[in-house]
Amino acid sequence: YDIYSVGCVMFELLTGKPPYRHRELERVLEMHLSQPVPELVVANGSVPAKLSEVVRKCLAKSAADRYQNMAELEVALCEAQVEAKLRTTWDDLP
Repeated sequence: YDIYSVGCVMFELLTGKPPYRHRELERVLEMHLSQPVPELVVANGSVPAKLSEVVRKCLAKSAADRYQNMAELEVALCEAQVEAKLRTTWDDLP
């Protein structure tokens, strides 16, 4: 699974914009390879710190520094949800 791509999608879902933007595609690709992971900041500050950490780990430059599989990512997301005391209608968490 492509954990990095999942991190990019999560970043955009939370902020409304992709992690790296530029009018030239080549520059965007370079930014993905070389630029630091951007801060996950939203206007109203509503992203819990633990969730921000999960997204940042997904976007780590080195694959070895990312979650190694979707099961690890799911655990981290569940932990972030519990820590932030977030509830959804489809929860199966106690």
